[in-house]
Amino acid sequence: MTYIEIQDKLNILIGQKLTDILTACEMLRFYFDKGDGIHSLCLTRIRKNEDILFTTFDYQNWDEEIDTNNDEWYHLNKFKNDIVGGIVTAVKVTPSKDLILHLDNKVIIEFFIANGYFHFGEDNEQWRYMSADKNHIVINSKSVKVYE
Repeated sequence: MTYIEIQDKLNILIGQKLTDILTACEMLRFYFDKGDGIHSLCLTRIRKNEDILFTTFDYQNWDEEIDTNNDEWYHLNKFKNDIVGGIVTAVKVTPSKDLILHLDNKVIIEFFIANGYFHFGEDNEQWRYMSADKNHIVINSKSVKVYE
């Protein structure tokens, strides 16, 4: 599946409202009002008005005592009301399969492929789109898998 075909599939998100963002360790999970979702295991950055609110790498900044006391979770809780409720106005998938979502509340959510070629392991999952009908498009470092 080419990046253009992926973008064509994800254009279904245009007009949908972002209803929730959840965390699971460094993974961010995004849910939309028609039942679609995106799970991100790659570098994900959330910006508003050209300001970076937080990234998944912020998970690494923590109090070194309690794993939930980290900057990713802290800033998600701090900015969640500014992010959730935005409606997707544009979807862009790049040739390297990065994903960029623009919301009408001036929020931009960017999913960057975080791994190159693999030598000591397997192709790593970067992000996953799950349609309301439970079909999945899994974007790995260097491959794409479609589950219908």
